[in-house]
Amino acid sequence: MLDRHLKLLQFFIKNPSKYISSNEIAEHVNVSNRTVRNDIHVINSNFMDDIIVSIKSKGYQLNTSQYTLETITERYTHIQSYKEKLLLSMAYQLLMHNKSQTLQQLEQDYLLS
Repeated sequence: MLDRHLKLLQFFIKNPSKYISSNEIAEHVNVSNRTVRNDIHVINSNFMDDIIVSIKSKGYQLNTSQYTLETITERYTHIQSYKEKLLLSMAYQLLMHNKSQTLQQLEQDYLLS
């Protein structure tokens, strides 16, 4: 997940019962409305199924009928922590080893693509 996706999720977690318009989301994340729709689709596909629901003429909202706020927050924290650990591990590998590495080697070593 991109940092932008995590920022969008954090915005919803801070406003769990509020309907948020795509314009408001776009302004907060500094992207277009189309990007908001695409990002929500990615989050719903990769984070948790249908975590963000759309209600016509109201906006978007966390799906708290299917997931508890605690479950969502725990999953968010886990992903955030994993990204930080991965970054530290990559930095350590780059700084402490004498041989150079390409981006492709790092992708392969850390199963990234």
